[in-house]
Amino acid sequence: MPEIYLEIILGNFIGDYFFQARWMAKLKSQPGAKGNLVCILHCLIYTLTVCAFCQKFSQIFVILVFLSHYPIDRYSLAGVWLKFINRGDFPRGNESIEKHQVIETLFCGIMYVVVDNTAHLFLLWLIVKHFC
Repeated sequence: MPEIYLEIILGNFIGDYFFQARWMAKLKSQPGAKGNLVCILHCLIYTLTVCAFCQKFSQIFVILVFLSHYPIDRYSLAGVWLKFINRGDFPRGNESIEKHQVIETLFCGIMYVVVDNTAHLFLLWLIVKHFC
């Protein structure tokens, strides 16, 4: 794997998890100006982290990294996708409702993280492939 791909993976995970405070994660997709400002702040930190790991600060790269991250987080597009494909719904079997809800919540959380990261990494891969 070329080194740049390892750098975008590390930049993505550190920018999206290590530097994202809990309050950012909670507020960034909330409606209104506050949610928008929190999302912009998170995306700026994320963008700087990815650019630092990739050691690329060209104007086009910075703009594309920011613009690729913003809509996914602002509009919780991973959640939109999961609803669209009805991925969080599976048979209950003989389980109690409480147990099923815990399993479903955990499953949906894992699926959300996987879909979210896949979207971010796919877009970063496209940016690197076509602009670096």
